[in-house]
Amino acid sequence: MIIGITGGSGSGKSALSALFAADGFLVIDCDALVHELYGKSEYISAVCAAFPEVRTESGIDRKKLAGIVFSSEAELKRLNETVLPLISAAVMAEAEKGSGHSGVVLDAPTLFEAGLDKKCDIVIGVIADEDIRIARIAARDGISEAQAHARISSQKSDEFYRTHCDFTVCNNGARELCEVYSELRKKIGVH
Repeated sequence: MIIGITGGSGSGKSALSALFAADGFLVIDCDALVHELYGKSEYISAVCAAFPEVRTESGIDRKKLAGIVFSSEAELKRLNETVLPLISAAVMAEAEKGSGHSGVVLDAPTLFEAGLDKKCDIVIGVIADEDIRIARIAARDGISEAQAHARISSQKSDEFYRTHCDFTVCNNGARELCEVYSELRKKIGVH
């Protein structure tokens, strides 16, 4: 079984993925995989061809890239068109390592954009209140609340996840998430 977990930045996808990992699932953190790809020449070349201003001696200035792509929907689209085929191939190569596990979880903020939703048996969207997401992003990434808000504003709405996912989970805190996860396990057949 391949389960896709997606949602906006700061929604708490990783917390839900950790619960699946505890149940024996192989969790593929697609963001972490992307960060690994950042160091590979094929990825660096592709990104720097599209965004030459982010090239550094050691690869890519990720903060500068984030500032560009989260400032405009067109820039984010350009980045996605550049890197998503590379990401999709890397994710599916990792998913092949899932035998011997309860299943595979793809923790993927760009699940739909990369076409990975078509590889999933179940897609779960994670949402959270905007103020909680802003606080999480600012703390995690060391950016201002205004920058975190700009990032959220450039992403899909909660309504998108409610409409396009098989299940939607609200993650405003650990206790609530654990309660929802217990019900979710029953609905999707995880024992």
